Amino acid sequence: MDALFKVGEKFVCLYENTTPYQAKVTAIRVVKGVDNYNIHYISWGKRHDELVPFGEEEGKMFKGSLDDYYRDHNIPPAEAMKNIIIGKAGPPSKPGGAVEKAGPSSRKPGRPKKEKGGEDPCEPSTSTETPERTHSVCLEVELPPGLLKVLGEDHSLLGKDFIPELPVTHSIDTIIREYLAKTETDENGELEAIKDGDSATREKKKVLVKYAARKGAIRSLLEYFNASLNNFLLTEKERLQHSALLRREATKKNVSFKSVLDIPTDTVRFSEHYGIVHMVRMLTKLDELLQVSDWNDYFMEKFMDAVHDFMGFLEANYLKYWQAEGGYRTLTAEYYRQWTTAGDE
Repeated sequence: MDALFKVGEKFVCLYENTTPYQAKVTAIRVVKGVDNYNIHYISWGKRHDELVPFGEEEGKMFKGSLDDYYRDHNIPPAEAMKNIIIGKAGPPSKPGGAVEKAGPSSRKPGRPKKEKGGEDPCEPSTSTETPERTHSVCLEVELPPGLLKVLGEDHSLLGKDFIPELPVTHSIDTIIREYLAKTETDENGELEAIKDGDSATREKKKVLVKYAARKGAIRSLLEYFNASLNNFLLTEKERLQHSALLRREATKKNVSFKSVLDIPTDTVRFSEHYGIVHMVRMLTKLDELLQVSDWNDYFMEKFMDAVHDFMGFLEANYLKYWQAEGGYRTLTAEYYRQWTTAGDE
């Protein structure tokens, strides 16, 4: 039986016959007299590789890109982006049918570890080859001048024994709502600008897919913030303030507790209380936070596209959302006394 896919050919493969991922054939292997494709999922370690016998391509292996697959199978934008939820995208850590154990360089998606003499996906490539990386999408962000000012002033004020006042005037939830409203306006504008013609339907679909991806990604960014605030985004000086917020909200919601450690973290939606300062802090740590993400390159690329668009929105509106003067409180002696004597911090 002839091979329908060539060695080195990139295509879409359904992992566990359910979830589409970009993949390629790395070899043809003979197992018990039967020819098999050795399939490697791009951006995933070799432990996820699997064998597919010749003749079983139908319903499993598809020519073209992920965009082609979604279009050919009439998958609407919202459905295509549903995997942009923390921990939901990408093959699980122990897929069935893996034919090789993970090597020392096998890593989850995230910014790849730079090898000596290797290239960084955040830098322009100077090589004529296409080296296989764990992740080919640049996860670093470069803050524009306004957001750099926010970060710099925040660092300076923290060093002078100030901390951001809570609750903020413009919460992250408010900022996200206003960004999504602006995104909706942009989407409608692009759709209205498309003139009738043979390609109108196709062009409108591209716009719908782009903005559905952007909206879904920003909602995921919001969930990342709520999940990472406590462990990654607070200074030691802000811990007592954070604990006081947990206690206050738990009491308001009739959650019983003896210690702040007893309070479930989902008792408080932190994005209702914190603002642009802590969001900018998170943007500088996004590379680190996404190391634990299970997203594949397709979703990561859409996510980072949305992040950069969102940063442009923050840059244009940072003076509205940020106040250095009046937006911070002084750490008093009483605050320090509580902070240093709190037994459950």
